[in-house]
Amino acid sequence: MRRRYLIPILLLATALRYARAQGMELSEDPYHHWLIAARIAAGLGYSDPLAGNTLGQWLPGYHYTASLLLTFAGTHALWVLKAGNILLSLASLLLVYLIAQRIAP
Repeated sequence: MRRRYLIPILLLATALRYARAQGMELSEDPYHHWLIAARIAAGLGYSDPLAGNTLGQWLPGYHYTASLLLTFAGTHALWVLKAGNILLSLASLLLVYLIAQRIAP
């Protein structure tokens, strides 16, 4: 019975995240995250030249994942990062749904 709500919830979540991604421009932290990922994809290593930090100030998981996407789509393909973010958020929504189904069937 509850499973019939999953598809509409995922569609609504996708639409909301897509709408938000359309108006989102890079500023401050998101710009730094993109810059670090683009530098990794270009083979320049994990560093943030704007902050003068060569050791990294954030956990590197996102940056290496984003750099993998940018390696295939190009370092200026911001749409691929937005699409990856949407897919990751939908995956976490689905994971929460599946956990909730196991806890309260």
